[in-house]
Amino acid sequence: MKQRQMRCCIYKEATSGVPTLFLCQTKDVSNKLGFLNTNTNIRHSVIDFYVLDLVRFHKFLSGQDVNVGKLNYNIGEGLRGFGFSDPDGNIFSACNIIHHGQV
Repeated sequence: MKQRQMRCCIYKEATSGVPTLFLCQTKDVSNKLGFLNTNTNIRHSVIDFYVLDLVRFHKFLSGQDVNVGKLNYNIGEGLRGFGFSDPDGNIFSACNIIHHGQV
């Protein structure tokens, strides 16, 4: 299943527990594990981990002295995710988003 928006494309399978691939055209090549979406000016990781309990995972990483970002919300939809980085500065994210067709 493909979903396209503003020079970006999301490839997702119609089943749960499988990776989702998010591709986005960008002018930013400074970080290979993350990119700045130059259409929206939002920094994304190329690796998103699906986590059922985002608050608990956020607290766990914070307790391990991992550099974590704020929990992101969408009004009416609840928690969406947060970013974090490893000691080398590579960025990752955790999310609880189940894309349409995956359940």
